[in-house]
Amino acid sequence: RGTHYESQAVDMEDVEADEPFYEESILSSLGGEVTSIVAPVTACMALTVFFVRSLYLGRQNLSTAPTSIATAIYHESASDDVSTKITGALLNALFFVLAITVMTF
Repeated sequence: RGTHYESQAVDMEDVEADEPFYEESILSSLGGEVTSIVAPVTACMALTVFFVRSLYLGRQNLSTAPTSIATAIYHESASDDVSTKITGALLNALFFVLAITVMTF
C-alpha cells in the first residue's frame, strides 16, 4: 500500500514520447526576473533623459537651471576652488539626506 505522495508521482512512462520534457534551470528563471525589472527601469531612465534634454533645449549653461533640493545650499561656479566645491557638495548632500529623512517621518 503506497502513500499519497507515491500515487501523485508522475510516471515517466505515462509521458508521451512526442512531448519534450524541459526542466527550467535557475539561470533561465533568473534571467526572466532580471529582464522584467531592468526593462521598465531602462524605459523610465530613457524618458527622464529625454524630458530633461527637452526642457533645457538651447541652454548651454546649466548654472541657470532652477534650484532643486540637491543644490539648495551650494551652487557651483567655474571659479570656485576644489575645497569650496567639496565643502559645498557635502553640505548639499547633508541637506538632501536631512530633507528626505524629514519627509519620510
